[in-house]
Amino acid sequence: MSPNWLMIGGKIMKTALITGCNRGLGEGIRNVLLESGYRVIGLNRTVSNCKIDNYLEIKCDISSYKNVEKISNQIDEKIDLIVINAGIRRFNKMENMKKEDWEASVNTNLNGAFYVLNKFIENVKKAKGDIVIVGSHSEKYTFEEGSAYCSTKLALKGMAECLREELRYDDIRVMYLSIRKYKKQRS
Repeated sequence: MSPNWLMIGGKIMKTALITGCNRGLGEGIRNVLLESGYRVIGLNRTVSNCKIDNYLEIKCDISSYKNVEKISNQIDEKIDLIVINAGIRRFNKMENMKKEDWEASVNTNLNGAFYVLNKFIENVKKAKGDIVIVGSHSEKYTFEEGSAYCSTKLALKGMAECLREELRYDDIRVMYLSIRKYKKQRS
């Protein structure tokens, strides 16, 4: 997976790394990037085994630092774009929430983002690329039984804002998307 740049029409393709891109919003982002000429590396907890040109799907549970570190040791190329999209939703009243559901939310939604960014920021610096962190409007508009989800999304927004301040002098743009619930359009 090292500098094996694909060429299209004599031009080097840009590389994007996306977490959670085998379904839903992440799949849509992946497809748009592929259509725009990117080479996409997808880090997914479960793999879809789909065969798409210029798409490399890697099984990686980002809630595990060891998993992310192992994958990062295999990717030493420039990354023009990181999209942090992987996330889970565990809903319950605080008093009824299982400790495992709380920890799974924190480990995937927040720690997973940290692990990926921590291991791949140098790759983005090589490309003077961009980082997009997909959040949720629930960081501002909370709801019943959403304590694990809303809390992690609020923390993710804070992480994005700090990261933007840290990387602005390296010419790296960091964007946080506060997204509402969406409906997948049928083709």
